Amino acid sequence: MQLRIDDSFRVTHFAVQDDSPTEPQPQFGDVLTQDRVFYDDRGEVLDRLLSDGSTPFSGDTALVDEIGRIVEAERKTGLEEIRDIAQQALDGRESDTLGTPVLSAKAANRNLEEALFKPLTRIIDTIDRALSARLGHRKRKYYRQFVCTADSDTPLVYPHDKLADRLGSPFRCGAPDFAVVDRPRPLNGGALLKRPTKPVEARHLVSYILVVKNCIFDSPSLPLGQVQGNTTLSEATEHARSLLACLPFQLYVYGIIVCGSAFWLTWTDRAGVVLSPQYSLLDAEGLRTFVRIVLRLTWELSPSELGQDPNTEYVQGHKSLNRDCYPALLVKMHMGGPGSKLGSWTTWGDPVSLPHALFGRGTSVWRIWADDRGHPAILKVAWTPVDRPSELDIYCRMKEIIEGAQMTIPGMVKLDSIVGGDVHFMPVKGTHPAEVLMTVSALRPQNTVPRNMVDMQLHRVIFTDLGKPLWKYQSPEELVRAMRMALVGTDVDVEKTEGFLTDFEFATLPRSDSDSEAKAPQTAAYESDDMEGTVVFMASTLLQSIKDTKPEPGETVSVPRTKEHDIESFGWVFVFAVYKHALEDTAAQIMMPRKHSKGLKEEFEQVFPAGRMGRSAESVFWARGPVRCPIANEHLVAYLADPVQQTRDRHPEHFCGLVECMWEMVLAGYWPAWRDPSTVVESPLRKLIRETSGRAPSYVPPPPPPPLTHDLVLHLFDTYLELIGKTA
Repeated sequence: MQLRIDDSFRVTHFAVQDDSPTEPQPQFGDVLTQDRVFYDDRGEVLDRLLSDGSTPFSGDTALVDEIGRIVEAERKTGLEEIRDIAQQALDGRESDTLGTPVLSAKAANRNLEEALFKPLTRIIDTIDRALSARLGHRKRKYYRQFVCTADSDTPLVYPHDKLADRLGSPFRCGAPDFAVVDRPRPLNGGALLKRPTKPVEARHLVSYILVVKNCIFDSPSLPLGQVQGNTTLSEATEHARSLLACLPFQLYVYGIIVCGSAFWLTWTDRAGVVLSPQYSLLDAEGLRTFVRIVLRLTWELSPSELGQDPNTEYVQGHKSLNRDCYPALLVKMHMGGPGSKLGSWTTWGDPVSLPHALFGRGTSVWRIWADDRGHPAILKVAWTPVDRPSELDIYCRMKEIIEGAQMTIPGMVKLDSIVGGDVHFMPVKGTHPAEVLMTVSALRPQNTVPRNMVDMQLHRVIFTDLGKPLWKYQSPEELVRAMRMALVGTDVDVEKTEGFLTDFEFATLPRSDSDSEAKAPQTAAYESDDMEGTVVFMASTLLQSIKDTKPEPGETVSVPRTKEHDIESFGWVFVFAVYKHALEDTAAQIMMPRKHSKGLKEEFEQVFPAGRMGRSAESVFWARGPVRCPIANEHLVAYLADPVQQTRDRHPEHFCGLVECMWEMVLAGYWPAWRDPSTVVESPLRKLIRETSGRAPSYVPPPPPPPLTHDLVLHLFDTYLELIGKTA
């Protein structure tokens, strides 16, 4: 949904989306499906990692062999220890089948996984120390280090406390076992890095994860070719999602999975996961490969080679390890494609919205300064299917329609002030003489794009017409007037309309008269099972229709959409804004009983669920199940009715009543019937007991509610304004 309010109550254009990861959430394996995984039997991911850019160390065969010999020399405390742990884990798995209690087996397996941390750390330190000794006091190009973030001494933390409270910490499954992080340059100017002595902040990761398992039975490729139920691959993908959430301008993530002495390389992006062949630490070639990977990650790869958008860079000093606030980034882009004017913008402050789902649009929203004029603006970044019109195309078409009709819509975003477009880049290996469209397929290593993959392209839109998020209202009256103005298609004169409410990321361009004489029914296009953001505002009956349609992965289906669906969505946005306002009202929550202050967040997360790696229509539909329960919104009502509200609003009881009416008449009243009575088959036993006990049928469908209309919602708003002594 897109809406905003400013101080004059005028509604224009802003992103109202919250990608916070909240409970309940799907299990990893429920979202990581077969079509999302590509098995890279040819080793293309490794080739890409080892060949990008300059390779002064990893490409030096003599140096790699020398470091391998040093690691071999310490095998008693490294490689052989890994072999022993892997064998012990294998023996333990076999004994599990002989009746070992499940909890005891899991505890033993975890202990063996932790036992692998030390030998792995020693091997990685040996590699780093060997090259550092060669360089002496010469500077390194990049100061990076593998850190065991599973260690209690160096845990991974999400430092932006206020941001984490508002958008949610992305690390819902815990930190990865190891991560490569930026480190400060040693005071002596040398190349050797000391171990960190305090927690590692998530924004200092450089797009790398290491998931450690103790046994080959935990292989990410077993059962062969089956993704469902593979907890190792799902966990690795979840860690990649966490890193992409912390590094929102990251395009992809490299990763390592270690199972005993075997390891795999992974590549994760917005379309799925690429899994390399299996390598081994215990054979000469596998050890050389591991040495080269460590050298590449910690010494050689540039930020863009590690996955950072090459069109972005951190403002000088803003990725400092001592910086507490959110770093600023310089974003560059050719306006209108390669060869056109190069624009640049600088982000400032915390992001307005971050993507916490992995697959799908990955939408983020930022406050920015336009560097050429120094004007504030809003930057919206999202991945969109390549076969869909871009959001900018939608705005351009809207502008043509409005100008062609010689009409104006006061308060609507200034369409001629919107700039941006598709993002382009120079391919890594220089196979193209010019920049190409930045798509998932163009970024991936060669020969790793499955035929059925829905390709995505990166798109940026800049809005220079600013406002504030809907839930930042200063009074209930302000919110009511803004929402009232946002109603479009009512009996309100268009010249008096001061806003609009819609979502253009999933909009479709209308056909011209020459395309078809017949009017097609209005539909909602739904792609697979990983929409995010606005799916939580969809009408419940529309969610049910999408759920029951069950499209195949990558398939797009159309579900009929009615004006009643739009009106119900309007109600969900209204309630969402009230919840968000309440959650950010810390002063009121302090005065409330703990039962309500704690329950308010849980209640919000129940009504507006979000998924780790995707948010589906089905998960949102079932999460709304309790909406008809009389106490489904008891904590929100307690907040609105709390006596502290009287110091801000003379009649808080009227706004509380308005929210309750919106909930009961627009949301709960249109929750679809659980069952079609014509499909209910009563067993002979139940029928006999019911008839002999004089009871009514077990399922009596409620009478259908009256149709939802704009007039009903306007009546709710106008009645509230009348009760507080104001005019509409």
